[in-house]
Amino acid sequence: MQRGVIATAVTALAGLAMCCAGLTACHSDPVQADPTPPPISTSGPATTAPTTTPVTTQPTTPAGPTLPALARQPSLAGAKAFVRFYVGAINSSIKLTSSRFLRAHSTRECVTCRGIASSMDKIRRAHGFYRGGDWVITSIGAIPLQPRNRPILHTAITVTPGAWKRSPSDHLRKIKADKMYVDVHVSLTRGHWIVTSIVSAS
Repeated sequence: MQRGVIATAVTALAGLAMCCAGLTACHSDPVQADPTPPPISTSGPATTAPTTTPVTTQPTTPAGPTLPALARQPSLAGAKAFVRFYVGAINSSIKLTSSRFLRAHSTRECVTCRGIASSMDKIRRAHGFYRGGDWVITSIGAIPLQPRNRPILHTAITVTPGAWKRSPSDHLRKIKADKMYVDVHVSLTRGHWIVTSIVSAS
């Protein structure tokens, strides 16, 4: 994989060689227990369990997050909204039954997109896990002098802390909080935006 392609995505999200490229702050620890909280013991005197409020998370559907109306617009604002939507799809991809959703909104030529999708599928099939490590967009702007139907969006992303395993027997791999910049290339094809490339940027 060429160095210009965002290895952070594929390594942090999928266990390929991104950390080696020095594009993300992550490292592997010796074998550790799965950080899943232990079950609450039910032994002892019978008492009424206190009512707890469940943690609210952003809902997703088996098909993936919903494409907002603005992201369907053939405008620069629409392209920016689409990039935010696609990053959200990356964050939710491990929770879905497959990564077909990511592939449906990117071209086969997008190496990073396909790498993330394939890696998430492998983790899912091997019964591994991926927690945290979300991409949070902090700013997004268009690079000047690009075609209106093929803009390049310079995007600043904060990566949240997280951890993942390829499989239950794999050692725990941590993802450190980090910040990265990427150029997301999108194209207006048949009236719909689609990601054609995601590359590292300064």
